[in-house]
Amino acid sequence: MIEEGTAGRHMVYSGNVFDVRYGATNPLSTDNGWPNPPHKSVLDPVGANYTVSRSGMGQVNADHWASGDDPTADDLLHPRWTDYRQILTHYYTQIDIRDAAENPLTPYLRWNALSLDWGTAGNTPPIMSSGESHPLTVVIQNTGKGTWYSNQAQTHYFTYHYYNPRTGTTDSSGNWETVATGIAPGVETTVLISINDVPSWYEPGPYILQLDMIRQTGIPQSLEWFSDQGWPTLNIPVCLNGPCQVFLPIVMKNYSQ
Repeated sequence: MIEEGTAGRHMVYSGNVFDVRYGATNPLSTDNGWPNPPHKSVLDPVGANYTVSRSGMGQVNADHWASGDDPTADDLLHPRWTDYRQILTHYYTQIDIRDAAENPLTPYLRWNALSLDWGTAGNTPPIMSSGESHPLTVVIQNTGKGTWYSNQAQTHYFTYHYYNPRTGTTDSSGNWETVATGIAPGVETTVLISINDVPSWYEPGPYILQLDMIRQTGIPQSLEWFSDQGWPTLNIPVCLNGPCQVFLPIVMKNYSQ
């Protein structure tokens, strides 16, 4: 469920409040609007069935992201966002969210997943075992404040962790995939990553695959995990090292940790 109790929280762009534009629905992409940014055109795949074009947030579209349910043919590709900040930073480019005391509630480094494609029947994650590799195609959007680069100065990576509900711990990350360079705020890019590195000591059962991003900068190298900066991971229930012995709703919509 999207967080409630947001009284006093507000959006700013370049430190200033602005007139927010929004409507009932948006089509596949929002319109450019004024001021721009933050009213920059962004891809909004949950709006594929709608035709009226507007700038800013579509209220019905936002409900699709929050519920993980929408009426499009590729409904199962769309993840569910469980944090209201994911929705607002998706529709309003390079904004900050602050509380009533002007404390920042959004980090500089942010991302959203716009679609997840496992290439399986029903688009459900396969049962994964140690030594196996499973491709996952993810369309990700830069919802942060700076451009993503992959060069000598800095490199951005898409990656994941495994969360072990039995121990309550997040284990070391798996494969890292370099993100294309020059991805400006509000822009999306596609990443194909191999999900592997399942710990051999994991007993069969349900776990959580946590999708995350990293920025690597400087010499010596410094790693900044987006989740360590306060941005949510995208959590996907999975079965590892054998069938789950308990009910696990491995449906792309409505998953949560």
